[in-house]
Amino acid sequence: MGGSSSAQDGGSPADRAPAAQYLGSLPTPVLVIDTEYRVRYVNDAAATMAGRSAGDCVGERCYDLLRTDQCNTARCACRRAMEAGEAVTEETWACPAGQKIPIRYSGAPLVGAGGQIEGAVEYVLDTTEIERAKEQIRRQQEDLLELSTPVVKVREKVLALPLIGTLDSRRAQLVLESTLTQLAQERARVVIVDITGVPTMDTMVADHIIRMARAIALMGGHCVMTGISPQTANTIVNLGIDLGSIVTRATLAQGLAVADELVASGAGH
Repeated sequence: MGGSSSAQDGGSPADRAPAAQYLGSLPTPVLVIDTEYRVRYVNDAAATMAGRSAGDCVGERCYDLLRTDQCNTARCACRRAMEAGEAVTEETWACPAGQKIPIRYSGAPLVGAGGQIEGAVEYVLDTTEIERAKEQIRRQQEDLLELSTPVVKVREKVLALPLIGTLDSRRAQLVLESTLTQLAQERARVVIVDITGVPTMDTMVADHIIRMARAIALMGGHCVMTGISPQTANTIVNLGIDLGSIVTRATLAQGLAVADELVASGAGH
């Protein structure tokens, strides 16, 4: 295999591992180390990741090649594999050849003919693309959340925020940031939070709305909550939820009337 013969020495554990001769062309970086963490074998992918030739890697300490933030610590997968006698997988950051990359690596014990552990086989997966995909999904989810809760200008100095669906902590934070941004940009005085589309009113939802009202008040505005159905009102009473100074109305039309009064009276200035 390409580079394999120069990447092994005669008495290494890799020589006694028949599979080693087939690892050279694998795209996954593979290292074989002894109990002193000295490299006895690397395939071409591992040498490339380390930024060296396969021959230059042999004899080096594995932690000098990969330079992960778990090297020489109790979390090292290879160390734990040799101590426990079973494979261990970890996710961390590596800094081979001066670059910092996210990796998922596994250490599997290398067992000798007599049953003793002679080292470990280390498999390394560069998860850069996986992390990029995760970040892209996260951003798309945030975009969808933002689109699902638009802040609409319905009057001069009046914004409407129709909440639809479950309001968890993450979404509540995004909604708050978007609302406060619009409040500042439009120089609005009133934000109508309509909860008609919220399936369940509980203490968590109420707490998010109260926090939003406080933040709006700090910016000199007022919060009006609409969409209060008989069932919602009953739930609020039974749970003992204190909405504080938030003005509440049953319908959006009633909320708009209150907003007009607040703007006309100059409230919040």
